[in-house]
Amino acid sequence: MEKEKRRRRRKGEEEEGGGRGGEGEGEKEKEKEEEEKEKEEEKEKEKRRRRKGEGEGEGEKEKRRRRRRRRRKRRKRRRKGEGGRAEGGEGEKEEKKEKRRRRRRRRRRRKGEGEGEKEKEKRRRRRRRKNRRRKRKESRLCRLWVSLTPGSGSGSASSSGTNLGQKSNSASPGPDFPEHPERGWGRGEIPGGEMELGRILQT
Repeated sequence: MEKEKRRRRRKGEEEEGGGRGGEGEGEKEKEKEEEEKEKEEEKEKEKRRRRKGEGEGEGEKEKRRRRRRRRRKRRKRRRKGEGGRAEGGEGEKEEKKEKRRRRRRRRRRRKGEGEGEKEKEKRRRRRRRKNRRRKRKESRLCRLWVSLTPGSGSGSASSSGTNLGQKSNSASPGPDFPEHPERGWGRGEIPGGEMELGRILQT
């Protein structure tokens, strides 16, 4: 653009030097250049306005906002099962709600949130009951094991119930005493008492 302008100016000057007729043409050229400049400036201003969101550009912004709102509403309607293009009827909607509720409950249970004091207490009691049953079962198995193993004295029987399933630094109650009898005996057959053992394991 700058080169073109310079060339035109030179031309105009040459024509001015050439005679009177050249003067008129030079004036026209200048006017044209000024008009072009003004047009370019207007274009630049318009671009700036659009970038900032002023004037005519603001209308476009508003249109975009409206479109976005419409899209959001449509999506909501489809999810809820309203409107002509909605998928699924009332039954499906209820199923989805139920699934969401279940998920929320699961999350709450994991986190321990949203539970009342009563629920928490119930869960604690249940846990304690289970633990007590397990310990009782283990101690009975322990006593039975000690009574069935030859060479183990009555002294080891009393300590066997307490040591089962717990890793302590003290010495083990007897040479044939396994750490976890409920997982298998691991040292061959027990001489007698299989019936009693089966009964305890079932309870």
